[in-house]
Amino acid sequence: MSARMTSTGTGAATPPPSAAPGLERRLGTAALAAWLAVAVLVALASINDPDLGFHIAWGRILGDHFHEAKAITLGQDPSVTVYAYSYWLYQRLVAVLYDHLGPWSLVLLRLALVVGTLGIGVLAARRLGAGAAACAVLLAAGILIAHERFVDRPDVLSHLLWMAALWILLFHRHRRGVWLLVPLELLWVNTHVYFSLLPLLVAAFALGDRIDGRRQLRRAGMVLGALVLVSMANPAGPGAWGAQLKMMGLAAGQAFPVPIQEMISPYATHRPFFSTWVFRFAMPICVALGVAARRRIGTGALLTLLFAAALGAFAQRAVSLFAVTAIALVPAALDGVIGRTPVRSSRVLRWGPPVLVLLLGLAGVTGLLNGRILLWQDKPLRVPDLGPPRMTALGAARFLRTENVQGPVFHTPVSAGPILLENGTRLTPFMDARWLPTRPACALFLQLSAATDSTAAGLWAQAESAYGFEAVLVDPYEMPALLHHLALDPAWPLVYYDDGAAVFCRQGGRNAAVIARCGPVLEARWARTDTLREAALGAEVLRFLGSRPPSLLARLSFPWDSFGRANFALQVRSRTEAQVAYLDLFRRQHGSLHASRHRRDILGNTLWCLGESRQWEARAALCAALIGSDRTTRGRRLQLRILRAEALLHLARAAEVEPDLRPIAEDPGSGADLRAWAWEVIASAREAEGDDAGALQALAACRSLGAAGPAVEARTAELKRRVGS
Repeated sequence: MSARMTSTGTGAATPPPSAAPGLERRLGTAALAAWLAVAVLVALASINDPDLGFHIAWGRILGDHFHEAKAITLGQDPSVTVYAYSYWLYQRLVAVLYDHLGPWSLVLLRLALVVGTLGIGVLAARRLGAGAAACAVLLAAGILIAHERFVDRPDVLSHLLWMAALWILLFHRHRRGVWLLVPLELLWVNTHVYFSLLPLLVAAFALGDRIDGRRQLRRAGMVLGALVLVSMANPAGPGAWGAQLKMMGLAAGQAFPVPIQEMISPYATHRPFFSTWVFRFAMPICVALGVAARRRIGTGALLTLLFAAALGAFAQRAVSLFAVTAIALVPAALDGVIGRTPVRSSRVLRWGPPVLVLLLGLAGVTGLLNGRILLWQDKPLRVPDLGPPRMTALGAARFLRTENVQGPVFHTPVSAGPILLENGTRLTPFMDARWLPTRPACALFLQLSAATDSTAAGLWAQAESAYGFEAVLVDPYEMPALLHHLALDPAWPLVYYDDGAAVFCRQGGRNAAVIARCGPVLEARWARTDTLREAALGAEVLRFLGSRPPSLLARLSFPWDSFGRANFALQVRSRTEAQVAYLDLFRRQHGSLHASRHRRDILGNTLWCLGESRQWEARAALCAALIGSDRTTRGRRLQLRILRAEALLHLARAAEVEPDLRPIAEDPGSGADLRAWAWEVIASAREAEGDDAGALQALAACRSLGAAGPAVEARTAELKRRVGS
């Protein structure tokens, strides 16, 4: 990393005495290119953000009933209709692109916005005097922090507008070019609620100039006045600022009935993303570098960096804004700090980070292309993917439309976006897509989310009475107790399910035709007990357990749809349907299961699927694999050893049973139930080897623990008769 030029904070720069070595420059350029490739691949991921459905639906409404939009709630609390025109230009754009060109156009729009944002940041850093290596280091850190926000939301356009404003203020604020901020604000106020950040950004640079001794407050005041004036050029007029007041309440957590992950501080969240961890460590380092090199980047730039850091520390949603800001401002500061270190340390700092960043960039490109990174992140996405959206509940929402299911429909906030995308205003959402529902609706949702199998029926009866629901769209994860209840309630027959969600309709209600049309078809498709299928699943399990993990370079494609259907079957306690889904999963996983975070759970669930079958070899192999997992608890490991021993008995391998189970049977720490179970299996093993007297002794030990049932007593009586004769 080298300093090509020294910034004075006004856009001017002076070249250093000597140029950076050619090899170091080429290394930095290669690292920079690798991480730009990572950014391109991340931006080309599948459409998956459910909020996109909300924005497309609003875009369609605005196209047909522009002036009526301020009175439409779509499941929101009426007080938040101040947002009606806050995103209208973005919403019209995505609606037109999606409806007339298709999903691929939205992916390319996202790509253009992301690459434009990062490109401005890198070019600004270079113009401030940073070397390619320093730019690569900060680009890598910025992408790792911001990549979770590279999705189809208006935020991604705000990032670009923020960086464009930063460029203007860094290099043109003392010239006529500063007035380009006015049309930029005009675009911003009609695109996203972040438009209020621009006056604050101008104020930060004005204060920085004042601290640096440049008294040009008149121009800054005129620009600020023009920005405030043009910010009212919105269909809501001055009401656009009303949305800002509401947003302050959201940011403070006052408008949300429950803590929302993206509105919590990244230092307070209990379930941090990988990007959150990077921010936690990178942000203080970047701030320290900016303070240490204040003269190099300018006081205004430092205040901007501090402002973005404060926003990111306050709410996880804003960490991406800090990330793109750091890409532009911190590389020059990094080079400035390295330039003041001793020669020996400077050499290590110049060569070590870019080499590491280059290697990580190449690994990132490889991991994104072969699917390993997305599989590790537990994301059912593909890269690149210009195809249809992969939103949870999209298939179920489409079913509501194609079968003309009548409402009211109960659903979760995550499902609101897909429902609106597919149904428009035909079905009024029960809850808003962005967690801004009416308070009674939210209270009901929270109660059902916390329900147990014993309380779900009563809570659901109250919900039916209060809202008169005609249909329910629920996924296997959000409300398992409600799903269990509905699956067993004949008053709510299942009419649709896939890997993302299930739909139930009320018997005797407005959807009687849907039930008559779809219920029998679904019931006929529902799997029944089949020994051939069980044998096929057992064979696939043995094939997988005997296979070798794929090469690190092999492209992996995990069957997420089969995985989702299996999860649904497990939630509704359908062993046969889970067998169908897992058989399909094992046949299509092609080695990707070796790299899945769900490998242990899938193997454990498959053991349950085969729990009533005669697939003894597969059951023994599954037990052995789970016993060897470092994530298996001690208690579960003891149970698996006994289950494996039972399978070995049926495989005529009784001699292996007692050496494995005797330590469990004789250990008081194993618990009375497990010890009794172990003695019972040991008795069966001894009996299989012809040692009836030894089996009788094992059963006596089992009975002494007070956990023996009628079956043990009957076996004891039979063995006594045989031994006595």
